[in-house]
Amino acid sequence: MGDTVGIRPRPAPTRPAGNLPLVTYTRGRDLSGSLAGAGGIGGLLARSHGYSGGNWTYHNAYHADGNGTVTALVNGSGVLQAGYRYDPFGRYLNGGGTLATANVLRFSSKPWVGFAGSTTSGLYYYGYRFYDPYLQRWVNRDPIKEPGFNLLIGSQGTFHLDEAKNLYAFVQNDPLYSIDNWGLVKKCPECKSQWKAPLYILTKLPILKLAVCESAFKACNIDCAVEYGEESNEKDSCLEHCFDDCWKNYLACLSKTWKPRPKPSPHGSVRSRRVW
Repeated sequence: MGDTVGIRPRPAPTRPAGNLPLVTYTRGRDLSGSLAGAGGIGGLLARSHGYSGGNWTYHNAYHADGNGTVTALVNGSGVLQAGYRYDPFGRYLNGGGTLATANVLRFSSKPWVGFAGSTTSGLYYYGYRFYDPYLQRWVNRDPIKEPGFNLLIGSQGTFHLDEAKNLYAFVQNDPLYSIDNWGLVKKCPECKSQWKAPLYILTKLPILKLAVCESAFKACNIDCAVEYGEESNEKDSCLEHCFDDCWKNYLACLSKTWKPRPKPSPHGSVRSRRVW
């Protein structure tokens, strides 16, 4: 079982004789409205198992709360196959069902790694870090501001004071209203990208290409400030993420292969076309 939503795939479990897959997951849009913008949180649709002859025998649908935490699995007849109850920090309280143990994607739609197969003690894997719901904190520090990490993710963000106070804190102790996509920083579920890509290119000249990208970058930053500029703890992280998103899209804008406008057809019509 490999999970393609994340910065790296999770190790595949032991397969039975014949190297047949054990389980597969169907995903849709997560809380960001894209396939992986929120780290897959809230994007789980179904879990299938019982592979035989090229087909899956059993299919179960996921149910989740507003923060993307899995609360139940039901089969095609609507019969409950697994149910979970957690405290706000993801500590397992109770639950049950035939798939309660077999299903490992639970709190924040993240994989549960139990100690020695335990269902009540273990860690959640977020891609960059492991989270312990019983300690209510990360087991390793946030890599924020580390030069190698900033180079890896292409970030120009500055050191966030609230994160500096405790590099092991989980969503600044605010799990009811916040999520963490990858194990890096608190994020409000309603954070949206403000980038508006330019649609047409007038020339291939690098200087004009730079000007167009810079104009879109400045407009993006202004929209971020308007959308998330209010001085409240719940929007600080959205503002920081929004600025980072503008910067990443700006770099992507500069790296794209630019194409000229389409020429008019012999009949006088112009077929519109995106620049990339």
